[in-house]
Amino acid sequence: HALRGYGVNSVDDALGKINFAGSNQNVWNGRNSSYNIPVLSPQGNIVPMPVNAYFNLNKNAVGAIVVSTQWGPEMFLGYAFFDPTIAGVKQANASQAQALMIMHEAIHLAGFKDSDFGGSKKLSTLLIDACFVIIKDKMGGLIQ
Repeated sequence: HALRGYGVNSVDDALGKINFAGSNQNVWNGRNSSYNIPVLSPQGNIVPMPVNAYFNLNKNAVGAIVVSTQWGPEMFLGYAFFDPTIAGVKQANASQAQALMIMHEAIHLAGFKDSDFGGSKKLSTLLIDACFVIIKDKMGGLIQ
């Protein structure tokens, strides 16, 4: 309930929007995707760019994105998701960083924008400060 003040009923509900496989799959390897997304050009125009090109340009800065598509919101995972160390995360914390990215993007799959929280980094900070207990509860036999 950490984000209830922002209109999010629960992060757990948002995580339930993720489908890694099957007919409702909505998570993709963005490093290989040629799906075009709208991006802001240096000239200030919105132009189409393949997801893989976007992640190539933002290798160490963007781990994942959610994009509105004709099928609904879709999550694309980039280089920094698969190797968080390129974004400055210590290897010992790589799996926690991946969990944070999945939680962050799940909030977007649930229909919320970064601006609803004051920006992308603010949303990530809110999740770190308040929600890692959710991750801990989901680790089953992997933790004590």
